[in-house]
Amino acid sequence: MGRYRHYFNLIVVLIACTFIGVSIFSVTSRLPRKDMDDKFMQWMWEHPPRGISSLACSITKERIVELASKSGTHCTLFDLRCQCGNTEFQVHHLVTYENERRYDVSPITVICDKCSKETVIFDSELHGSDAETGAFPYKHEGSKTTFISPKCGKSSFRISVMLAYSIDPKEMREVLNDKEYKRRQDFFDWITICLTCCSCGEYNEELNYECA
Repeated sequence: MGRYRHYFNLIVVLIACTFIGVSIFSVTSRLPRKDMDDKFMQWMWEHPPRGISSLACSITKERIVELASKSGTHCTLFDLRCQCGNTEFQVHHLVTYENERRYDVSPITVICDKCSKETVIFDSELHGSDAETGAFPYKHEGSKTTFISPKCGKSSFRISVMLAYSIDPKEMREVLNDKEYKRRQDFFDWITICLTCCSCGEYNEELNYECA
């Protein structure tokens, strides 16, 4: 009886190993895709798009994890800092009206509070997937306006820029040629310019644009 129990236990172990083997194989089969996604996003984190490349100073992955998991997209977030070391900016953009409704449109220009250097961080004619592929249909027109905190009326902000890439890394490689793929960080399809008022701390995400 003991010998049969030994064989029975051996069979149970073999069956368990078989299931473990299947499980391991399943996990392993998913790793290439995960590795591809990880490498894709690592590139994005290390290579900010050209509109903000001269100002992007720190990669704040922790602040984007929850948003990325909810949206199902590949996202990056960069804080901006001027080359002079300052992190406070004035923000200028265009305002236009259609059917009595106000629209805040690009280009978005930031001006350093310390050295007064101006940088266009987003222009829908130049930046993003539509602009890169020549799909942007028209030029924005409007009156130049300084963004003001709706809470305190001040105009000095700390800025973060969030970029979303909903295209699958494999699909992006298939769509873009080798030269374009080396600039894949420029083919974002959504940008959100996050402003935190330096005076009252009010956080604002009104400046956000679809780019694809």
